[in-house]
Amino acid sequence: KSLNMANKPEWIKGGEIHPSGLKKEAAAYIKLIQSTSVKKQKEGADSLYRLIVLTWSLETKLARDAADIVCDYVRVNGGLESLLSLCQSTTSEPAPEMKSLQLSVLRVIEQIMVAENRQYIA
Repeated sequence: KSLNMANKPEWIKGGEIHPSGLKKEAAAYIKLIQSTSVKKQKEGADSLYRLIVLTWSLETKLARDAADIVCDYVRVNGGLESLLSLCQSTTSEPAPEMKSLQLSVLRVIEQIMVAENRQYIA
């Protein structure tokens, strides 16, 4: 399903991706994921998931570029490590909250598994 370009994000201007705006948005979500609050971590993971799904849903000529920017940014700036860490986390948080967070994190990981990120994990 392609994004309705009438409702395009701020980081798309003139039919082109503006990486700085896209990276800024991803950075805000990574910061939430790296917080110590499960509520903020889940908010960050859910927001990052929506962002990456949005990038993949852009017009064909933009989708790959936008998704690659987000996927690379997450890996290079510690987001992938943080996501993987949350999957293995043992915490004092109640089980339902942790399971919900881990599900959100796994949804993000599924969407960002481009070749470079798969290689990084291997």
